[in-house]
Amino acid sequence: MSLKAKGLFALYMILVFLTAIGEGESPQPPCTVTLVPGQSIWYAIKRASPGDVICLGPGTWRENLIIKKSLTIRGSGSDRTTIDGSANPGRPVILIDSNSEIKVTIEELRIIGAVSYSKNRLCIIESPLWICPLGIDVRGRARAVIQGNNISGNDGSGIFIWSRAIIRNNIIKGNRWGGIDIGGSATVLNNIIGENLYGIAIYGSAIILHNIIGGNEYDGIGVRASANATIQSNTISGNRHEGIELENAAKAEIKNNEIHDNEGCGIWAEPGNIIICDRNNVYNNGEGDYCKAAVDACRIQKRGDA
Repeated sequence: MSLKAKGLFALYMILVFLTAIGEGESPQPPCTVTLVPGQSIWYAIKRASPGDVICLGPGTWRENLIIKKSLTIRGSGSDRTTIDGSANPGRPVILIDSNSEIKVTIEELRIIGAVSYSKNRLCIIESPLWICPLGIDVRGRARAVIQGNNISGNDGSGIFIWSRAIIRNNIIKGNRWGGIDIGGSATVLNNIIGENLYGIAIYGSAIILHNIIGGNEYDGIGVRASANATIQSNTISGNRHEGIELENAAKAEIKNNEIHDNEGCGIWAEPGNIIICDRNNVYNNGEGDYCKAAVDACRIQKRGDA
């Protein structure tokens, strides 16, 4: 890739990040309505006007939500307010989907219990577009802000982004698929992502910044297909395969990360995957700190940048 192309890629990722941070600076809007257990979130969504804030008191709601308008669902804290999606097997706990642009915020909730459709079938619909037991599923032209939640114990992934999202300050643990799947674009900031099948799988574009990613059964971060990613200032450790794995036509900048004590390689890459590899601290990985093309792509760093 030429220096000009590298510069444009870096500029694009910085602009995406600044846009994401800017969206989070406005004061928290007040509650339009506050519900207590026994009152239906589904009914409140149906009655809501675009931009409304539906607040949930302490307690548990056993519902599967479909959101098709701009609004906020706000709990009383991820240790106090739970949405349990186990009543409808094969479906996400929260599905955000719209053919027109909407913005939805999901915050301060515990999101659990998305279960397989049957013993031998995970998803209720498997084609042409899967409907699966995810914690949060964002698709269509929706934009989502997902913040301050505990997303755990779902049979699919914790979060699947087909469109656009900011994912920050969440705990995403113990999901049977991944922590986060990104097929669209996302900024992933200040999360704890662990004890899933894999940490983060990127197929679209992503900024992965200041996260703790560890204890997953496979890779900490996988960058696949023709994805673009900036992976910066994360701690990636204790995963049972690679810390970071890049393959196919994926491109990534990997900077200022702590990558250690993974059972596979610290960084595994095919030729051309890595645009920048700079100032990472990579050590004590079971199959080597740098594997395949990562050896050459990170060779300057290995001579003293870290």
